[in-house]
Parts: sequence; C-alpha cells; structure tokens
Amino acid sequence: MGIVRKQSSWSTILTYVGILIGYVNIGFFFPKVLNEEHFGLRSILVEFSMVFGYLATFGVGGTIQKYLYSFSKDGNVQESKFLTTVFLQLVIGVLFSLLLVKIFEPQIISFYQTKSMLFVDFLYLCFPLLGIMTLNLVFESLLIANNATSVSTFAKEVLLRIFHFLMIMLLHFKFIGITDFWSLYVGSYGLVLIFYVLYALYKRYLKLGLHVLEFIHVKSLTEFSFFSLLGSLASMIVLKVDVLMLGGMSEDGIRDVAIYAMCILITSVIETPKRILYQVSVPFISKYFAERDMVSLDGLYKKTSSTMLVIGGGMLLLIWIFLDLFYQIVPRGEFFVAGKTVILILGLAKLIEMLFGANAQIISFSEKYKWSFPLILGLAILTIYTNWLLIPLYGIEGAAYATLFCYALINIARSILVYKLFRLHPFSVKTILGLVVVLSMLGLVSIVSFGQNILVETGVKLVVIGGGFIWLMYVFKISPEVNYFMIFFKERKF
Repeated sequence: MGIVRKQSSWSTILTYVGILIGYVNIGFFFPKVLNEEHFGLRSILVEFSMVFGYLATFGVGGTIQKYLYSFSKDGNVQESKFLTTVFLQLVIGVLFSLLLVKIFEPQIISFYQTKSMLFVDFLYLCFPLLGIMTLNLVFESLLIANNATSVSTFAKEVLLRIFHFLMIMLLHFKFIGITDFWSLYVGSYGLVLIFYVLYALYKRYLKLGLHVLEFIHVKSLTEFSFFSLLGSLASMIVLKVDVLMLGGMSEDGIRDVAIYAMCILITSVIETPKRILYQVSVPFISKYFAERDMVSLDGLYKKTSSTMLVIGGGMLLLIWIFLDLFYQIVPRGEFFVAGKTVILILGLAKLIEMLFGANAQIISFSEKYKWSFPLILGLAILTIYTNWLLIPLYGIEGAAYATLFCYALINIARSILVYKLFRLHPFSVKTILGLVVVLSMLGLVSIVSFGQNILVETGVKLVVIGGGFIWLMYVFKISPEVNYFMIFFKERKF
C-alpha cells in the first residue's frame, strides 16, 4: 500500500491545487466575465464532447489499464504490439464517433435550438474537442497503468485550469472576443494532449511499432474492449445526461444548466479523493486478481470505503457550512443561489457512491467483468428515464433527485454482486457509525444558528461542528488511514 499512499497523496495535493484554481476560474472569473448563457455553454460543450469521446475510445482506456501489466511482463516486443493494436483500435473509434455526431447533427440541433440556441451556434467546436478529449482519456489510462497517476492529475487538474485562467483573463481585458475565447478554450485541451504525448515519449511509455498482436490476443482484447466501452459509455451517460437533458428540456434551458454547473463545481470537491484513490488502486486490483490474492483485495476494498466516507463526509460538511457565505461572495450570487438544495442532494449522491467503495473497479477488472454491462446499461436507461420524468416537473432539483436515486440503486446492486461473486463487502460497524456522524453534523448545520452575522455564523459552525466531526472520526477510528495522517501531521506540528 506504500505506492498507493504515495501516489494518492501527491495526486490529492495536485487535485486540490487544481480545485482551488477551478474555484477561482468557475466560481469567480467565469460568472464575472461571462453572462449566464455563456456560463452554461461551457458545461454543455464539454459534457457533450466527453460523452462522445468515451464512445470514440472504443474501450481502449480500460483495456490498457487491465492488460498492460500482463503484456509488459512478457517483454518490450509484446508490450509494443499490444499498444500498437489498441491505438489502431482508437483511430477507428474516433472516426466512427465523429461520423455519428455528423449524421445526427440535425436531431441534436432540433433538441437544443428552442432552449439552448447558443450551444447550436457553437456546435462546430464539439468536433475537434471530441477528438482531443478521446486522446486525452487514453493517455490518462496509459499513465495510470504505469503508476504515473500524479502526472495525469497535474495535467488535467492543474495545467488545464491554468490555461483556462489565462484565457478568461484575455477575454476580461478584451484582448480577444467571445468567439476566440471558445476556440482557445477547446485548444487548451490540445495543449494538455501535447503534454501527455511528450511525457509518455520521455518516459518511454508509448512503445508503438509496425506489428500488432496475434489474432488470439486481439480477439480477447476486442471482447474486453467492447464490454469496457459499453460500461464506460453508460457510466458517462449516467454522469453527464442530467446536464445535457437540462439544456433541452428545462424551462430556462441553458440558464438552468449554468446554475446546475455551479452546483456540480461546488460538489466536485467531495468526490475528488475518490477519483484519485480509485485511479491509484486500479493497478493493484488487477494485480491482486492476477495473483489470486483475495485477502489483499478485501483489505483494499474496505479501506476505500472507510477512507472515502470520512473524507467525503468532511468535504460535504465543509461545503454546507460555507455555502451561504459563498453565495454572498460569488459574482451573480443572487442567480446561483437557486441551486442551494441541489448542492445538498448532489452531495449526498456522491457520498453514497463513496461509501460503497471500489465496487465498480473490482467488477470491471475481474474475470467477471461482463457483469458490469447489464448493471450500467440498466442504470443508464433508468437515469435517462428519471431525468426525462423529473426535469419537466422540478427543473434542476428534478435532475438532482434523479442522480441521487440512480447512484443509490447502482451501488446497492454492485455491492450485492461483488458479495455474491467474491464474498467481499466494504462495510463494518464503524462504517455505519461514521455515516451517522456525517448525517448528524449536516443536520446540526441546518438547524443551529449562532447569530445574524454571516461571517460569525460560518466561523462558529466551522469551529464547533466541523471540529466536532474531526474529533468524533478520530476517536471512533472510522478510517485507520485517515487517523494515520492525523497522527503524522500532529507529530510534525508538535
């Protein structure tokens, strides 16, 4: 677990540096410089391209993470053949996805032109953004498979957001116009891609050649890639469909997307440690399955659950304490405050997913990976249906409730499956105790008042309720990993 801890620590630091830059960008400069419609455009543009980008990968990302370790043990020649094979598969996927968007362009325009016409005006940018994002996703997988998660995290969480800050500054000081800004915004993802390629070449991760794998290997890889593609695409639909459907179905269209996008930004801090820890853990999950080491896998499963409960619960509590103050500081706060309830709903949805640990990764990287497909496909269909049902009735809150319901359902189903297949589960008595502490503290923030001054109110809640949360988690030892870091920093300080 030493490598996991080291990579996770560096990735966490870099991610939160990126989040800080992102909060400055999206939480201050973007709403200050852009109007509500252009603020909403950013989300639809990125999410639309991301969904089709996952389709374009043809499952290559998951294939690299699962099989690179095995082929690298067989020598550089086999590793080169493997990477050449999957990158050829990637080229086919990109061309197919671009063609698909072009074919259905009239239907896409028809869906958005009434409520989100601005997105229709900038739809042409989705074509280059889709291709660039696809390559970025694959190179991220290549770095993760080589235990270089922190480098990938730096590029997409820090470097990309620095580019965005520079671009919004150019627009703010009128060095460029709004059309040039969006073109440069898309180009920033291309700069990250250049960084990935140069780093992969420098570290000799990108071992391409003129030969591909033998047919027997290609057949098994293609089969896994197919199911990985379906699973990843369905997962991306689950994550992104609320934004995409809000743009075409909600009463205020792209303006509602703007509010919802701010809610997603604020709650993204909750699940960030989860993404980092799971990325770092993936090579070890594959390794433990390859070595049939179920004891180590069980330990990893439980640690992901308890650690994420403490960190995710703490982040949600911190957001709920500071939220009213945030709305008074952020530009156009009177517009974005309509999403306050949405933030709590989305936060609870993310906390539920973290509570259930690495169940999706365990299924996906086991020999039973095919089970991922019916689960995630059913969830994708359910997510589309619940959003279709609730968005016209409740707007942005309807989208949030659909997310909460679907997150809870899929994680219950996955955990039952993991237990039936491998007799593993992530829970203990301390897990339940930790969840009770989190919910109790959230309730206290909502019902307890310490005065009329918003600064005093926030400060007292932070010290009393936030401090109480940390003390209870430490005393009850909900997560040994978190306690380890608490003791470490305490000894360093004193």
